[in-house]
Amino acid sequence: MRAENNSSFSIYTTNNLTIDTTQNLSQQSIILYLPSDNKYSNVYQQNFTWQTMPFATLYRFEVLDTLGQLLFSGSLNNNSTNYTFDAEGTYSWRVSGQNDFSPSPFSTRKIFIDLTPPAQPVLLLPLNNDSVSLPVLLTWQNQIGVNLDSIFIYADTNLTQLVESNFTSFSQYEYSNGALNQDYFWLVKSKDAAGNWGTVSGKRKFIIAE
Repeated sequence: MRAENNSSFSIYTTNNLTIDTTQNLSQQSIILYLPSDNKYSNVYQQNFTWQTMPFATLYRFEVLDTLGQLLFSGSLNNNSTNYTFDAEGTYSWRVSGQNDFSPSPFSTRKIFIDLTPPAQPVLLLPLNNDSVSLPVLLTWQNQIGVNLDSIFIYADTNLTQLVESNFTSFSQYEYSNGALNQDYFWLVKSKDAAGNWGTVSGKRKFIIAE
């Protein structure tokens, strides 16, 4: 740039203009930490954490219901917060880093709040009072959503002499430690993905025969 008139002109003055795009967050993504994506939980209050983003001066944290309707939206200066759900259901949570220049896209995860215990497992085989040989394959049926079973085997009908207990995720269990001509009684209790334990199944008896 220089000044001019009819008889003279000044020398040029030069200025440099630098466009700083490092603070542009529009092409960056927040890395979410906890809860993990598609987590099942039986706790209403959850802690949410995510990775800090360079040049973000605040974070927009939002919670949406299963229909995508916004339940909560807030601005935070740090990379964690607590939120308490008020009902069971499927929810989404998302975070965007922001500054005066631009916001980042939202990073989103789902969480399932479930406080309902699973139904009792239905014992299948052996039938009640069946005579069986070792090893005995104990089988049962679970409702959808169960991911772990606890099995209990007793040597008395009052269920005071526990001889074996274990966990399985296969809706069956092989028992091989019984004594001949001995009565055994077995029950199963189920846990769902959110950590809820259901009520114990009915009791069944089997007899070890040759």
